[in-house]
Amino acid sequence: MSITFDIPCTCPATVVACPICGAENFRACAMTCLYDDETGLYWDCVDAEGCSHTALGLNMSNANAADVIEALGLEFDYCGSIEVQDLLGRTTLRAALPADEPVPTATDGNMIYCGRDEGYISERAGILTTLALRAREDGYTTISWG
Repeated sequence: MSITFDIPCTCPATVVACPICGAENFRACAMTCLYDDETGLYWDCVDAEGCSHTALGLNMSNANAADVIEALGLEFDYCGSIEVQDLLGRTTLRAALPADEPVPTATDGNMIYCGRDEGYISERAGILTTLALRAREDGYTTISWG
């Protein structure tokens, strides 16, 4: 299970070529997911029909997303939304704090918690800053997760 923070697709419904891979038919690349190492965000090619799918986002496991949301001073829920300006303020404050501690791998019965590296929450908060800046640049006022 995972949670994705995202902004809506920015391409108009009349587009016939994928803005990411250039495919002439959006349906030809409907399940393609491209990760951008530079920003830490992913682009998701979508079906042009109605164009209401996610185009840009950040995906994390439920546990990691919960910890990031709580580190930003929000109450965790599996889905929600936040005003872009509010998110930018929260991620700016988070950036001023020391890096978070690593979390070791743990096992509880059949469940395996993979742990995470030192600074993971800080890094993800930084990527959320990039997402929020992009959303603001594209004229969006909220970012959703779920």
